[in-house]
Amino acid sequence: MKVAPELLLGSLIDSELLLNPYSGIEIQLEKKASYMQSRVDKLHQYNEQANTGVTLTKVQDEARSKLDEVIRHQEYVKHLINMVHRDHLAYDKALKSADIALENKMVKTRSKAISQSLVYSEILKQLAHPSSMEAFISGTNGAIVRCTAFYFYALNNKILWIETLLQHVSEDELHAVLRLQWAFSPSYDGFSSIEELEKKAEEAADVVTAVLSQTNVVVDKQTGLQGIHRVFNRLYI
Repeated sequence: MKVAPELLLGSLIDSELLLNPYSGIEIQLEKKASYMQSRVDKLHQYNEQANTGVTLTKVQDEARSKLDEVIRHQEYVKHLINMVHRDHLAYDKALKSADIALENKMVKTRSKAISQSLVYSEILKQLAHPSSMEAFISGTNGAIVRCTAFYFYALNNKILWIETLLQHVSEDELHAVLRLQWAFSPSYDGFSSIEELEKKAEEAADVVTAVLSQTNVVVDKQTGLQGIHRVFNRLYI
């Protein structure tokens, strides 16, 4: 029994052991069951021969005396096969449930990524206006975000100390972010071929993915700024 090829997990995980962990033991148990059946058949044959007066060898005669023991062994193998088959069905059911959950999670993740990229795109459009850039650089109009505040408050007769940190956005950071506008709002004018267009789109997608996944990959080569997503998170246009 193999994982259905239409399952998302089957396309993501290239491991027969992870996707079908019962395959090996099922094969071995089936071989064992086939062997036990052949032994039972042989011992029944010896009994029939003995009943018809055929002279058996000492080994054959001793072997047929163990028929009940062999049958018990055979029944135990059948029991193991049923247990493994039951567990295999349960595993496949759980795997399909996990596959559905993964697919739903990926859909939500894609939707959230698209939504966030649209937000960042709008931030960049607003930031491109000289007045917005100046406001952030000079700290006017509330553009410097999350001012420092130290204060106390009582909760269940306990005094708690709360601190919110000042998070400035430097001019270099602003320009580094602004240079990424080509990725979040790419222009596809002037391309001579679909291949060239696809390459540009892939480059933009790589940058957007790096920012949205909150990695420290350097996406602004001019400054070498890492973790540029943190700059976006400090921007409130």
